Amino acid sequence: MHCVLCQSEAVGLFAKYKDKLFGQNLIREYFSCNCCDLVFLHPEHRLSYRDEKLRYLEHENAVSDLKYMNYLKQLWDFVEESLGEVFSPGLDYGCGPAKGYERLLEGRCQIDSFDPYFYPHTIMKADSYQFILCSEAAEHFYSPFEQFQEMQKLLRPKGFLGLRTELRNPSIDFEKWYYRLDPTHVVFYSEKTLLWLAQELDLEIIKCSKNLLVAQKT
Repeated sequence: MHCVLCQSEAVGLFAKYKDKLFGQNLIREYFSCNCCDLVFLHPEHRLSYRDEKLRYLEHENAVSDLKYMNYLKQLWDFVEESLGEVFSPGLDYGCGPAKGYERLLEGRCQIDSFDPYFYPHTIMKADSYQFILCSEAAEHFYSPFEQFQEMQKLLRPKGFLGLRTELRNPSIDFEKWYYRLDPTHVVFYSEKTLLWLAQELDLEIIKCSKNLLVAQKT
C-alpha cells in the first residue's frame, strides 16, 4: 500500500468500520501516512462512478438558494482579502452542477468552472488564473497530489489558491465524524498535510482558519 498523496510506503491501517451504504453493510478500511499525515480510504472501497455521481446529484446546491450562496461566499470573502485590486480571471475547481461561483461573482470578474463529473471539458491553460477556488472538492480527490499540482500550474505567478475542506484533528471521533460518513469523501487532510503540500508545490500558506485556507504561488 502506498499513500495516495505522497506515494510513501510508510502507511498503516488507521481504522476499519462496517458502514451501511445503499442498504448493505460494507467493510471500509482507512489508512494513515506517517510522511504527510493524510488519512485515506482504501482505493478498492471507493464508490463506482455511477454511485458517486448520483450522490453528488442528491446535494441541494442551487444558485437560487440564499443559504447555499452565503456558504460559498465565506470562502470568497476569505480569499478576496488577499487578492488586492487584481482578481481576475478566476477558476472554480470542482464546481459541481451548479456553477455557484460564476453566479456569485457575476459582473465582478471573469471566472471559469471545472468539474470532472459535470464540466470536464473546460479549457484551462497554465499560468492563466489569478485565483482558484476549491470549495468542498479536495476531499473527493482520488489522486490528490496530481490535482493540487494541476491547480498550482494553472495559477499565475503570485496567484492565490483558496481551499475549503474540513481538517482532521486528534479531537475528532473519526468513526462518527460526519465528514467521514459521506461515502464520496475519500481523503482527509490535517494541518500537517497542508504544510507538506505547500512545501512540495512551492505554495506559501497566507492564512488558515478552521476549514479555510489561502495559499499563494511563489
